[in-house]
Amino acid sequence: GRVAAGIWWADRKLGELAPTARAVRQLHRQMLRIAFRDPLEVSDLAVDGDDLRQAGVPAGPSLGRVLHALVEFVLDDPSRNHAPALLEEARRLVSDAPATA
Repeated sequence: GRVAAGIWWADRKLGELAPTARAVRQLHRQMLRIAFRDPLEVSDLAVDGDDLRQAGVPAGPSLGRVLHALVEFVLDDPSRNHAPALLEEARRLVSDAPATA
């Protein structure tokens, strides 16, 4: 933090482009808000394996694949992290999955 701030201060004094201390603080606050608000792992989802099984997702490795796909689904748009949207996407994923013999 302080080393980077010193380097950026020196860069600005030399007329080079560098973020201001205020911009860095704002970015840091924004990153903290995102980190504590947006889901990043399966455990951050609004549904769990039990919810998916009750919705018809078969137990086993496919359940894990669906959970991880849901994390990606929510990372694309964090507003999707609510049970109805996740269960709908889970059902779509299961119905689109190729049948195994």
